[in-house]
Amino acid sequence: MTEKTGIEKARETAARIKGTINTEESKAITHYGVSPEALAFMKRKAREDRGVEVNEGGSLPMLTLIQNDEFSGEIAHKADPIPGAYYYKPKQIQIENPVVNIVYIRECKLDTQFQGVVTKNKSHYLIAGILDETKDPFVMYIKGLSYGEVAIEETSLMTQTREWRKHPENPIPLYLFRIQLGSSKKESDWGKKRVTTYLMLKDENGLPQIVTDMDMMEVLDASVDSSKRIIDGIIERNHSGQITKDVTYADADAALIGSEPEGEVGGHSDFPF
Repeated sequence: MTEKTGIEKARETAARIKGTINTEESKAITHYGVSPEALAFMKRKAREDRGVEVNEGGSLPMLTLIQNDEFSGEIAHKADPIPGAYYYKPKQIQIENPVVNIVYIRECKLDTQFQGVVTKNKSHYLIAGILDETKDPFVMYIKGLSYGEVAIEETSLMTQTREWRKHPENPIPLYLFRIQLGSSKKESDWGKKRVTTYLMLKDENGLPQIVTDMDMMEVLDASVDSSKRIIDGIIERNHSGQITKDVTYADADAALIGSEPEGEVGGHSDFPF
């Protein structure tokens, strides 16, 4: 007899307890559009705060906000860069307003380098996730003017999702939210610069759009640990003195220093999606 998979066992367990779900949970199922087992999974993982470390082999699959024309010549089919879109390095494509699942966030200090000048202990967020449409993995470096959009500003990613992540009865893990990346402009020492923005997508009832497929939920949850290993590797290399190559982007604030580590730091095979 073939041994049942973990997913099959989980589904059998969920089927046995379906009749015990209380009225409030039943309402939540209707609202979120998920099964009883998925609701139980969401509660458990959200309360663990899976994928969040934020204060309230091959090259990395970098996703980078395009400021002006800094990726000119790199984009497939010799396309002109679209300011405000995102450049996905592995496929050399640009994506406007990509929808993503954010799997892991790490707040850290990194040494950065621009035009030969090293800045020590610059505040960053390192973000790992997947592109919703293609399920490709990505990593982003967030710093400078974009830093506050993660957890500080009133419209930040963590502020928008907090009500649902911290819901007393039916919390949702961060990685299940469908988040649309965008951009806005802020003043800087170099004039107005684009910053990464985050929009928690909602349905027609004003509720968050989330992943509801149980298999995909488990894939996203499994990816938290592998994403953590990759980001830990980035930080360890940086702190050991392997500061990244100098960059040639047009303006200092746009340069995601640290986005192209020398040597091997994980790879696509480390992401289980």
